[in-house]
Amino acid sequence: MLSHHQYDANRLLSALKQKLHLHSDAELSKALHISVALIAEIREGRRPVTGTILILMRDASRLSIDELRALMGDPRRSCRMASSASKRAIEGAAILSPPVPVPEREFP
Repeated sequence: MLSHHQYDANRLLSALKQKLHLHSDAELSKALHISVALIAEIREGRRPVTGTILILMRDASRLSIDELRALMGDPRRSCRMASSASKRAIEGAAILSPPVPVPEREFP
């Protein structure tokens, strides 16, 4: 089991800010496409860093999921993705804006 001192989501968030050359959690929230409130909840230990959030971090930073988890102090070999209901709740509460619809192309 992980000790409280090993697992540190703040270390992960701070490392991401440094890698992306950002100065605030507001800038990080925009880069990750999540709300500032969600980042605050993660920093306060009220929300975990889920697989969905790790994917957003991976996409923004180009660090692998394993590298991100190592920065956080998570030595587990795998992690589960949130269920569909959990993902919808996270997306509804955390994502700043919905995806922009792509117009359909008509082919001759």
